[in-house]
Amino acid sequence: MSRSATQKALYALLMQHPRAANITVWPGTSVIVRKLDGTQVVVDNIGLVVDCTGRIQAGMKWLETAGFSLPDNLRCTYKPNIRYATLVCQYIHTQHFTYGLSVTALVKTDNNTMQVMLTSSEDNLPRSVPEILPFISTIRGHAPLASWFVETVEILCENCNEPSFDIIKIPEQSCVKYHSVPTGALPSNFIAVGDAHIQLNPVHGQGVSKAMLNAITLNSLLHSIDSPVPIIPGDFSVRYFKENAARTKGLWDATRLHDYGSLSCEPMAGETRDNGRLARWFELKLISAATQDEEVASVLWRVRNMVAADRALLAPTVLWKALWTRSLF
Repeated sequence: MSRSATQKALYALLMQHPRAANITVWPGTSVIVRKLDGTQVVVDNIGLVVDCTGRIQAGMKWLETAGFSLPDNLRCTYKPNIRYATLVCQYIHTQHFTYGLSVTALVKTDNNTMQVMLTSSEDNLPRSVPEILPFISTIRGHAPLASWFVETVEILCENCNEPSFDIIKIPEQSCVKYHSVPTGALPSNFIAVGDAHIQLNPVHGQGVSKAMLNAITLNSLLHSIDSPVPIIPGDFSVRYFKENAARTKGLWDATRLHDYGSLSCEPMAGETRDNGRLARWFELKLISAATQDEEVASVLWRVRNMVAADRALLAPTVLWKALWTRSLF
């Protein structure tokens, strides 16, 4: 399901909830909301402010404007230096780190469409149908692309009328370390979710998982309020960011350190591309073992889809099989 279709489905499910009558949706930002008809409404007595501004991460600016002092190094960033193109007209081919942050994918999406995803660290992605196959012919990796993939793309190129092209340069990835802010330095009713808190390289496909973890954290904290009157407690923000960090820090570390394996990646301040070298070696060993052993494949799938904790990869049998399997890379 595409992102736009997923958003519509989730919104529809939300508004079907028995308590949806208590929800009023006003598009806008901050406590001054500009409604669809252009009129402005000032909302008083805000119970909870949620930064949902995505990669803009406007929460820091809001807090500083409101007079809150934030540490200078609150936001850490690195540059993966990668572009990707999606051609809307499930095969996924990933390469060894040596060949860059590269993913080639063919996916059947909703509305009877096919989507081809191509990535590159340079500004050389195809922008027209005649450029697609020549670009694919330049893709190099530890293993060649499947012949049927190339044949399928050829069929799409021959039969797809004016496919849409989306060329996107992935911006720097960032993590706002709200959990490191001293107690009392943040308003108790402020939180950030999604990319407004942590922005991950979309190539890894962990954005929705991250947002769901944010939602789980928020839901558990709201249900923990033991009061006849729904008032946000003074430590709500601190608890949210600390509990959320425990759930999402692994995503930030894993995707960042994976990206450091690419020669084109620019690490964040204080780190080098050598950071995470052991983790990347073990990652390739796990992938190699997963191609030959169902137990390793199952555990790796569950960890990557946030069903199991990272420590599941260190189970004795999984660890033994991963270490003793010959690497495919």
